[in-house]
Amino acid sequence: MELTGETKDWGRGMAEAFSMVKDQAPLVHMIANYVTASFCADAMAAMGARPLMAQAPEEMEEITGSADGLAVNLGQPSEEKYLACERALQTAGNLGLPAVLDPVGAGASGYRKKASASLCAASWPGRAWSGVLKGNSSEIHTVLTGAAAHSGVDSVGTFSHLEEEAAFLRDMREKGRKMVILETGAVDKLCWISESGGKDRVFRAAFGHEKSRRVNLVGTGCVTGAVLGALLAAEHKKTGARLFLMSTDDENKVFCVGFRTPPGDSTGVPHILEHSVLCGSEKFPVKDPFVELVKGSMNTFLNAMTYPDKTVYPIASCNDRDFQNLMDVYMDAVLNPRIGKEKKIFMQEGWHYELSEPDGELTYNGVVYNEMKGEFSSPESLLDRYTKAAMFPDTCYGFESGGDPEAIVNLTYEDYLAFYKKYYHPSNSFIYLYGDMDMAEKLEWLDREYLGKYEREEVDSEIQIQKAFKEPVEQEYF
Repeated sequence: MELTGETKDWGRGMAEAFSMVKDQAPLVHMIANYVTASFCADAMAAMGARPLMAQAPEEMEEITGSADGLAVNLGQPSEEKYLACERALQTAGNLGLPAVLDPVGAGASGYRKKASASLCAASWPGRAWSGVLKGNSSEIHTVLTGAAAHSGVDSVGTFSHLEEEAAFLRDMREKGRKMVILETGAVDKLCWISESGGKDRVFRAAFGHEKSRRVNLVGTGCVTGAVLGALLAAEHKKTGARLFLMSTDDENKVFCVGFRTPPGDSTGVPHILEHSVLCGSEKFPVKDPFVELVKGSMNTFLNAMTYPDKTVYPIASCNDRDFQNLMDVYMDAVLNPRIGKEKKIFMQEGWHYELSEPDGELTYNGVVYNEMKGEFSSPESLLDRYTKAAMFPDTCYGFESGGDPEAIVNLTYEDYLAFYKKYYHPSNSFIYLYGDMDMAEKLEWLDREYLGKYEREEVDSEIQIQKAFKEPVEQEYF
């Protein structure tokens, strides 16, 4: 279950990441503490990032919403600052922005411990924040176990919390949150969870040496959080495509491209498109490349999934050539599908009329239509859908992204193509690469073959927040 390893080509990977920050000058919103605010701002500016230091709760939605990333430092906590942190993290989650949480002195007082734990586990209607939990050994220990072990805000030793780390990361993963734990000290330790060999595994890597000389300079930990915020905010500079890279010694390489696809009705258009784009593309004009890959690829994972607010296309393989081929097939599928040239793909995967014999009854048919008829036959499934529709009527979570069979047949070919054109663009994409590979080579390939052929577009894929009800609401469905 637990693996310990050294990352490969760490120095080169860091150089590439810092170069991206310098080239792109990302705007990083930081909720800092007054002891180290200037130090953190100077560090981000020296990297080439643009620091934005603000923490008035009233402006968090606008400030965080205008940034490329978020760094939250809990030093000098107060009720006002806690509210600002909560609103900023909520906004980052809803917009899909990467966030760093630094629970400074988490165990120094009961108030800090409660605030740190609350923000770490925070989730709202919409997308919860994802990113990095960063702290010294005592801070991480307090957040994970609830045990206070501090001398002021300093760590009082190195703690082992392997089981707690694994439990925390798995809990976050079940909630749809991608989290990494960074424990700083003489030896910095990274901990993350990923799929390997067909199951989730917890990975760890360490950097530095126990005999490293201690630097007596106030604020180096805070600066680390600021630097992380800038690094995570990097994106593809031409299109705005967001990329997350994790170079490790794991031979099971992972690639995923995803798009925010909030539906505006229950016709199931994001689900139908998920099926459709994998029905052939410009570079791979075969009827069903997905089936061919399942039969002939050496993949360890191959799928596509539609969520209430996003659609993702993940693959994994231990074979270098197979992995590269899978990346190529999936990128061409999502960016150059045949759906605009062959209406029959929409009819096959979505819905169409069917008449088995001249005097027979006219019926509906289609892959997604039939799939969702099965889903809607489950009482528990129906209860879940009606509950969400009642609780979040003004958001995408109030609709059925997979498609309600009664609504699917109202979807037109024109609306289907318009939805694809709006959301399936690199400017609305999120790309993830993980494993033992040449990251620079993969990025260069992505830019040359796909991303570099597009220009940045403003894609309105914002996830709306459900406003509080002014009075109780009753819904009756049966």
